[in-house]
Amino acid sequence: MDGVVEGQTRLFPPSTNLNKPSRSPGERAKGQPFYNPGMALNRDLSVLLVEAFAKAKGREIDVADALAGTGARSVRLAREVRAPILVHANDAQPEAIAAIRRTVAANDAAARVSIHEGDAHLFLASRRFDVVDLDPCGSPMPFLDAAVRATRHGGLLCATATDTGALAGKFPKAGRRRYDAHHGLHAQAWRSEVGLRILGGAIARAAARFDRVATPVLSISHGHWMRVVARVEDGKKDADVALKQLANATVDGEGLGRIALRDQTAAPWAGPLWAGSLHEATLLDAMAAAAEGQTLARSKETLELLALLRQEADAPPFWVVPDLLQKQLGQPPRRDVLIERLQKAGLRATRTHLDPQGVRTDASLAQLKALW
Repeated sequence: MDGVVEGQTRLFPPSTNLNKPSRSPGERAKGQPFYNPGMALNRDLSVLLVEAFAKAKGREIDVADALAGTGARSVRLAREVRAPILVHANDAQPEAIAAIRRTVAANDAAARVSIHEGDAHLFLASRRFDVVDLDPCGSPMPFLDAAVRATRHGGLLCATATDTGALAGKFPKAGRRRYDAHHGLHAQAWRSEVGLRILGGAIARAAARFDRVATPVLSISHGHWMRVVARVEDGKKDADVALKQLANATVDGEGLGRIALRDQTAAPWAGPLWAGSLHEATLLDAMAAAAEGQTLARSKETLELLALLRQEADAPPFWVVPDLLQKQLGQPPRRDVLIERLQKAGLRATRTHLDPQGVRTDASLAQLKALW
């Protein structure tokens, strides 16, 4: 049997993906269904997320893969999640539907996958789901309103974006058009977190338009993609409260990143963006538990990432890079040494998944200098 194995699932990507490994991860071959080999880690995390969520619900849950492509995510969920689920795989391309059917049959997953052919907006308008996943080629924004409305109360909305240049400020005009947000902090080391928070803020604002609350519970930036998972709930008053979690990011007088309500004529700044926590600790603990005994595509990398996410779940926004403060503070200590000193001084300090050298901390420049 041909194809490739990802996790515990045999997939059948387009021949161009198999024969031309130099193809851009986000590029789709003309006339062929979309498959992105660079999303294996993303799909690993989906398996753990859905399993953790289904176990927490204590019943069968339904998952909408609105832009299923070759069915890689849909069938991996159906085959690898060790909890009762039904996956609805939808795509508008006939070639994609054929690929999904082949993948479902090869993995004996017909009992757990319902295949739909049609426009994603119409599919999402047909009913509500416990989990709605958007994994487009580019920005999820064209589908966001439909996804918010299709997510059941207490369910999860997952949105992946591969237009990271727009989110991280490299292409500010595109960021303004797609996300209705300004990003003037591309020169900062933590520009990727600003992008994640802009995406989270866009989801929160979309939910509020329908008197719903969308609270980010998992936010990841990795390589060419960013992904935010938000819990969606009903409630006008709660939506009003959630909107108060939107703010701007600025650089303070000491050169450190901060979130604060600030006159938008000030420079540099970015926003509106989600100012609350990026991750929910209990969800990450449940995902780590779900990883026990699992055979994932990138098990080591996935587990290491989960551990880092757990560390920064309650950490302050943004981070410092010790080497970048050398001019102001002198020869920097090693990252882990600095974290230990900050923690012993009663300050918050941890690593971040967004920068191997970064230290998340609420310390001021004076406090950093004293512990340098």
